[in-house]
Amino acid sequence: MTANWYYLIHDSYACRRGKGVDAAIDRARYFSRRCPWHLKLDVRKYFDSIDHEILKILLRKRFKDRILLSLFDQIINGYSKDPGKGVPIGNLTSQYFANHYLAPLDHYIREQLRCHYYVRYMDDCIIWQDSKESLKEIHQKIREYLKKHLLLELKPDCLNRICHGLTFLGYRIFPWEMRLSNRSKERFQRKIRLYHENYLKGDWSEEEIARHVEPLLSFVKRAESESFRRMVLSNMGLCPKARTA
Repeated sequence: MTANWYYLIHDSYACRRGKGVDAAIDRARYFSRRCPWHLKLDVRKYFDSIDHEILKILLRKRFKDRILLSLFDQIINGYSKDPGKGVPIGNLTSQYFANHYLAPLDHYIREQLRCHYYVRYMDDCIIWQDSKESLKEIHQKIREYLKKHLLLELKPDCLNRICHGLTFLGYRIFPWEMRLSNRSKERFQRKIRLYHENYLKGDWSEEEIARHVEPLLSFVKRAESESFRRMVLSNMGLCPKARTA
């Protein structure tokens, strides 16, 4: 394994300038129009399962400054879910550590398994292929690789035709359309209701509620969700009900 295996590939999208959720979604939609089958994988208890010694080795392959590496060691050693395992969820350094921890897997999938239609956002990994059988073989090889080299286990996989939809980063992706996932719909309704209550109670001004609602609307507007948005807002008296076809 060469040092290049520790650099992030183009299609790793979390915690990177110029990447992020929007770029990951766009790439997933692009690949979903090119292959009929997808395999979605994510790691069981990912942040809690990151091995400290392996993480330090990976960082030493990428960085050479002794002072920086010593600082990394102090941060890593300062937390553990189990002995020698885990990074705290929510810490900015943990986001970067967790993203780099799976970089060897990215290269294994791309360069050894020859999976060119592949996207990763943190520990959410998706592979697209032309056949179900090839994805089954790929899945088994990835499972073995993670267990042997990174001491990680996968959650139950999701292997399906892309025409049935792919749930990724809060959306349901189909070859030629994108909808909101059920969880995103529930989250939207819950937060809109909470924000409206804060405004009615006088806890928030118009400017404050607008500041909170705008990113929420921006998220749902990316999907085909106009009828759903109007239903939620009209039920709260925030917009007139629209006729649906």
